[in-house]
Amino acid sequence: MNLKKALIERRSIRRFKQTEVDKKDLVYLVDMARRAPFAANGQQLRYLIVVQPRLVREVFNRTAWAAYVKPRRDPVWGVSSPMAFIAVSAPKYGASQEVNVGAAFQSMSLAAQGIGLGTCWLGAFRKEEVAKILMVPNDRELLYLMAIGYPDETPVSEDIRGDESVKYYLDDNDVLHVPKIRAEDLIEWH
Repeated sequence: MNLKKALIERRSIRRFKQTEVDKKDLVYLVDMARRAPFAANGQQLRYLIVVQPRLVREVFNRTAWAAYVKPRRDPVWGVSSPMAFIAVSAPKYGASQEVNVGAAFQSMSLAAQGIGLGTCWLGAFRKEEVAKILMVPNDRELLYLMAIGYPDETPVSEDIRGDESVKYYLDDNDVLHVPKIRAEDLIEWH
C-alpha cells in the first residue's frame, strides 16, 4: 500500500473481527513505532502488548469509545471487541511524552493499515486501574492504549469546509463518517 493511500484510508476502527492477531504482527507494529522521531531521541516509551484473553477483556472493560456515536459504535466483548491492545508507558514527569506518543502511534497506525489491521487510539480509559492490571512500575505512567484487530467496518472520510461540524456520525446504513477539514481551510499564508 502506498503512503498516500494509507494516510487517506486509515480510520479509527471500533468494530473488529474476532480473529486472533499474530504476535509477529504486533511486534512489527512496535518495531515501526520505535522508528518514529522522538524529542532529543529519548526513546523512553515502553510498549506493553496485551494478548491474553483475560487481560484483553479486563483492559477492554475499562475503556470508553466514540462519544459522538455512543452507544451504537461501542464494541461488544466477544462480538466486535479488539483482539489485542498495545499500551504505552513513559517515565513519570518525562518531557515531551505526548508528542513522542503521537509520533509512535501514527507510525503504528499506518503500519497496521499496511498489513490489514485496524487500530483505535484510546485516551479514554481508567488509567490507574489498567496500569495496575498490566503491572506498570510506579516510576512509569501509562499514557495511552492502541486497540488492535482485523477491521469489521469501513469508516469513510469526507472533506468539509472549515466552518462545518467535525462531529463524526453514523448514516442510515450504520457507516461511520469522519469529517476532515479541507487543507485550504486550515492554511494561513504569510
